[in-house]
Amino acid sequence: MPETPLNKHVFATSRRQLIGRMTLAIGLAGAMGAGLAPRRAQAAPAKLPPNEIGYQASPKGNARCELCVNWQAPNACKVVAGSISPNGWCGLFVRKT
Repeated sequence: MPETPLNKHVFATSRRQLIGRMTLAIGLAGAMGAGLAPRRAQAAPAKLPPNEIGYQASPKGNARCELCVNWQAPNACKVVAGSISPNGWCGLFVRKT
């Protein structure tokens, strides 16, 4: 094979240098996968409109928002949008244990 500038460049790297560079590249890829590299911000999941899940501002029996696992004091919910009454209730109610 005739020697060209491309061939000189490809074979100018020693096996030791090539292995070292590959090891570095694999290590960097692993660090990125392990969360050591900066991550993009993730969007918070959209909350549901109160009317779609049967929200009401009054309790349903002994079930009320402030006793639900999704309740966020003083007046919010993890899954329902808007201002939520601690005495309200919706179809996604799950009692705290």
